[in-house]
Amino acid sequence: DSEFNIKFEVPSDWSLLNDGREALSEGRRLVLYSSPQTKETNCFLAYTPTRPDYSSLGSFGTLDYVASTIVSNGPGVEGELLASRVDPAGYVYDYTIAVDGQPKRHLKTVFSVVPSGAASMIIAFTAQCRQDDYKAEQAELDRILASYSLGDKKGKK
Repeated sequence: DSEFNIKFEVPSDWSLLNDGREALSEGRRLVLYSSPQTKETNCFLAYTPTRPDYSSLGSFGTLDYVASTIVSNGPGVEGELLASRVDPAGYVYDYTIAVDGQPKRHLKTVFSVVPSGAASMIIAFTAQCRQDDYKAEQAELDRILASYSLGDKKGKK
């Protein structure tokens, strides 16, 4: 993504399912790649515009507070935070989500906030798979997540 100087690497046999050119409602975008074996093993960039005064992740709260909004429990949903840390790219989370009637999923997400014109953009980069596949997919998901980098809009890091 040249606008935000975002880079990441996926295996060469993964498929680009959505390149983000078709904007979702309210200025949101999604870029999605999936494994050739199963579309349930995938990674995606989700772009969500927000107010310009939300110029950093700290505007949304601490690492733990943000985790509590992502990994929540409620009727039909059970989330478990496995690990979290602050990293140069943003807040990083390792967690599972189980929704009634669906396979439990293992997700690893990096959240970043960058200025974007008259607003700011929340960028979430997630690599995920079914929990049943996690042992076999963990190394690949970790490589994908580790390849993620976010520079400033002018390409400087």
